[in-house]
Formats: sequence, structure tokens, C-alpha cells
Amino acid sequence: MPTSSSQNVANARVQRPFVGRTAEIQTFRNWVQAAEPPTQMWTVSGMGGIGKSSLLAEFIKMARGHDHVAVRLDGRLSSPSPTGFLEYLRTSLDMELGPNRPHGFAQLPILLSGRKFLIAIDNFEALRAMETWLMEDFFSRLPDVNVLFVSASRQHISHIWESHDYWQERLQVMPLGHLSQADMQQYFLKHKHIHPAQVDPLIHLTGGHPLSLQLAVEAVHSGLEGDALLQFVAAKVSGHLLQDLVDESLHTAVDILTLLSSTNHDVLRDLLGPTFTQKKYHQLMDISFVVGTPSLLALHDVARSHLLFDFRSRQPQRLARLRFRLHDYLQRKLLTAPPEAKMLYARSLLTLSLDAFEYHSEYADVTVDPLKYEVVAVRRDDLPRLHAILDDWCTYSVDSGEEQAYHDFLEELFFSFPECFRVIRNELGQVVAMFISVLLHEGTAPLVLRYFTTEVRECFPGENVACSPEESNCFLAVLGAFAFDAIDYSGAEMIGALAKDTLSVSGQGIRFALVVTHPALKELLTRLGFSRRETVSRECDTLEHTAEVFELDLREDGFVRWTRRLLESGQSAGRVRGPVEVDVSMLREALSVARSPKKLYASELAKAMELDGDTLFEWFQRVLSEEMPPAPLTASSQSLLRVL
Repeated sequence: MPTSSSQNVANARVQRPFVGRTAEIQTFRNWVQAAEPPTQMWTVSGMGGIGKSSLLAEFIKMARGHDHVAVRLDGRLSSPSPTGFLEYLRTSLDMELGPNRPHGFAQLPILLSGRKFLIAIDNFEALRAMETWLMEDFFSRLPDVNVLFVSASRQHISHIWESHDYWQERLQVMPLGHLSQADMQQYFLKHKHIHPAQVDPLIHLTGGHPLSLQLAVEAVHSGLEGDALLQFVAAKVSGHLLQDLVDESLHTAVDILTLLSSTNHDVLRDLLGPTFTQKKYHQLMDISFVVGTPSLLALHDVARSHLLFDFRSRQPQRLARLRFRLHDYLQRKLLTAPPEAKMLYARSLLTLSLDAFEYHSEYADVTVDPLKYEVVAVRRDDLPRLHAILDDWCTYSVDSGEEQAYHDFLEELFFSFPECFRVIRNELGQVVAMFISVLLHEGTAPLVLRYFTTEVRECFPGENVACSPEESNCFLAVLGAFAFDAIDYSGAEMIGALAKDTLSVSGQGIRFALVVTHPALKELLTRLGFSRRETVSRECDTLEHTAEVFELDLREDGFVRWTRRLLESGQSAGRVRGPVEVDVSMLREALSVARSPKKLYASELAKAMELDGDTLFEWFQRVLSEEMPPAPLTASSQSLLRVL
């Protein structure tokens, strides 16, 4: 029996070459083949595009090949709370083993029936607020043997794992570097359309960066040669050239992925219409800078940043329209989706809106290119440097005599809850900026209240912040600071990058609050949509400035309302063009080819409106078929279009 086209695509996807990482693969093979290996924690780390996701995918493939249970999760898609994580894991296990499986951790040995259990979490840094809970609570429920937890993140895992009595003996650290020359040569020669004479120049240009290798192969396959090929590979993840890799019919799908960060086939089909088939979805999965599974797609983070920059530069009007259209869609889906699906829509709304925000502040520049600064976790040896940066911060943020309390707090929090710290490092690995925010619950609240009783009571008056982790929803932003001696770096940009990183952990059900005295920070938070109120007491005032409480409440419909306001504020006057002049002849031409997205793309109407064929096709389908046409069309104007 001949295979279907979707099977062919799937087979091609499985055959994509995986090279290198010999030591990591052998370590995993030893675990798979061991009789009853102890439960372990492995951490894969490295810069963006270095191959962390590919290695996790290879682990999953090998585990399933030996008939073991393997689940792959994405930290960005889990709610930053224990309840949300457990729900995400339960749903993933249902997809892997079926909903009729025995539930509960006590049933896990029965469920496994002698098989091993692999839990692989990509983008683990998104779960940093729960790191202590994962280590102390979640993992303590797992069997002592036959379970392997593999995390992948851009930064090294928190030092609390390395010093933990139980986990320090079960921890395997796997930092990934560039591929060797032999690995690169093997990779290129596995592609039949790469001529042997091209291999050495490609090795020289890509430098062993796995994402660059993938892009180089795509470039050669698309017919680039000579100077054009050299220019393409040198640019690596340039947004314009990345879009050149995509088939024309998939342009809009890539644009949507660029704005939403991650999505699935159902969302793309809703937005693009019936022309976006399962086959096209699999074609999208095969693009080198798209990562994911049959149930979820995302762009590689480096590629997405460049694509977004390119989109903003080339088609700002179309970008603005697409953002609002996506927000309307995601808002509807969020309000009607089942609980296990809400996080996907909430994260997409947040990404969509934060990317649109543009405001330059002397205090924090949140418009900074995310590629410019990598925000990572702290290490054990960072503490002296953090104290030095805090000294700099105290000179302009607190009154004389209050400095020691901040230093005492920093040290105690560092050793008890290191996940509360986020830092930026220079090229030598030295910390040059830090941000401290705390998710308040029964573990963290007593410590914070000993140092900042007034601030907590001002931010969350009359509330029990010492609740269980499952009930916690209050994030207290303590401070953001940069080193005065980091003269090669912009302090405002670093604080902006850290603030953006902190906001990215939010979703439905979370509140951010902080006490602010600095006028420039007050202005920035106001523009970001934080509510503000005067403090009840004057205890938080400095000698120069009065204190105010700023709060961002993302519970219930507050999340949708905030993201909409943020999106609207990003489209300032003059950047969104007014109505487009369209005459009858342009409408007639477009309607005559309305069943062909490719022909619609070449129409004068598409050019005038800066729309691609798929978007215009979907718009016509809605306009002509819905009982109530979308605003601003009326029933009479809909009838007129049908006549034309």
C-alpha cells in the first residue's frame, strides 16, 4: 500500500540528520540499557541555536525506540505555578498513554510496568519561579529508580541542585558547545545536494553553530551559490534571508509564528483558512528554524528575533494590522478554551503585546533587542559581585543607613531561593546587572516580610501572602540594578532586558507589584499599564521622592484588557496608516481570483492593502459567507461585494 503524503513528510522529518553530541548520546544510551538506574536530573545548557532542543528530541526518539515512556514539555507553555505545571504534565501523559491510564504518582510504578520514564523539559528557564518546589516537592514524589528528568535551558542550572543532599549525587550537567569540524563535515555530506567542494567553505562560514549549519543547507538547497551563498551564510539568522527559505504559501504562517512565538495546527487553520492543510503544517515543521512537535510549533528564538526585526522594517502597516487581528482571535480563544489549553493562548497574547511596546526610558529601555543581552540564572560564585552591584544601586535608590538591610536580604535570599535572581553577564562571565523578584508564598513570604514588611503590606494590603505555593499569585519586584563599572554596556538597556524577562513569566492569575520612588520608573510603569496609588504611610519615601505602589493585575479578564492596552499603545499615531483607497476595478479583479491565494497575492488590492494572498483569501471567505459580516462591513455592503 502506498504511503500518504503526510507519512512521507513525517518520514523525511525523522531522517533529518543528527550528528555530534557523542558523549551525551552515549551517556543516555547507558541509562537506557541499565537494569535499574537511579532517578536522575540532567541539565542541558547552551546558547540559542546550539542544539539543545535537537538533543532532547534525540533522547525522546531513543527512549521510545526502547519502548520506554517519554514525555516532552515546553516550560514556556506551562503556567508558572505548581498547579499549572501538574496539569500540563497530566495532559501530556494523557496524550502519550491515553486518558484511561491510572492517575496519581502512587500509580506510576504500575503504569510503567518495568519501563523507564523520561521527562524532558525544553525552555526550563521559564519555570525558574518554581525551581525550589520542583526540587523539594515534585521530584520527591517520583520513584527512586528508572526516572530521568532532562531540562534544557540557555543558562546553567541553579546552584541549589549542586549542593542539595539528594540531588547533587544524581545530577548530570551537559553544557553544549559548537560542533567539531568532523561533525560539521559529516552533517554537510549527509545532504545529497551539498557538493564535497562546498563543505570546507561552509564549515569555515558556519563556525560549528548548529542553527547556522541548518540555514546553510537550506540556502544551498534553494539554489544560492557563489557570493550569494557566502553572503547568506555570513548573515546566518538574518530575518530577510530566513523568510527567503520559506515556500511562498507558508509566508503568512511564518509571520504568525513570528508574532505568537508558538502555536499549533488548529490555530493556523483558524487564521489561514482551509487552504492551510495538515500537509502544509508538516512542511512548516521541516523548516530549519521551526522547532516543535505534531501538536505545537515555535520558531527558534534567535531566528524569531531577526524575523520580527525584518517584518517591522519592511511592512510596518501590515504588521500592525496582523497584530490586532491576532489579538482579537486569541482573546476569543482564551475566553472559551478549556483550562489545559488556556496557557498557550495567554502566552501568545503576552508575546504579541510586549513585542509591540515601544517607549524609550532613561531608567529602563524595554525596546532593547532581546539578542543583545542574555538573561540567565545566578551561580554560586556570583554572590560577591551581586553585593558590589547592590552597593552601586544603594547610592541612588535608598537613604544613607539603610544599605546593610538590603545586603542582608540579598544574601539570605540568594542561599534560600536563588531562582529569585536573574542576571546579565559580560563576555568574561562576570555579572553586570541583576533583577530580584519574589513569588510570595509560605516559603518565601516570612523571609521577605522580615525585611520589607511595609512594602509587602502596601502592595498587598490585608492579604495572606504566606499561602501555599499552589495558591500563590503575588510577584513582588524588589529591585533591578547594574554595575557602574560596566562602561561598555548601557544600564538602561540591561534593566530593560531584565524587566522584560521578568514580565515574560506572567500569565493569567499573576499579579506584579512594587513600591517605586524613581520618577522615570514611575513614567515607564504607567506607560506599561500598571495601576498606581499613593502609599498609605510615608515610610517608603526617600529624602527626594515620594513612594507610590504600582500594580499589574493579570487575573481573570485583567490579562486580556492589559495586553490590548499595551498593543494599542505600541501603535502610536502616524505609524498605522489610515484607510486604503480601493476602487471598484480593484475589487472586481480580486473577486475574480478570490479562490486562489496565489493569484490574490499578485492582485492590485493585495498590494494596496499590503496583504498576502492567504490573509486576503481568508478575509473574503468570512466576508462573503458569514451571516453577520465582520465590522466595519454591513449586510448591505456584504451584498454589494457578492454582486461585484
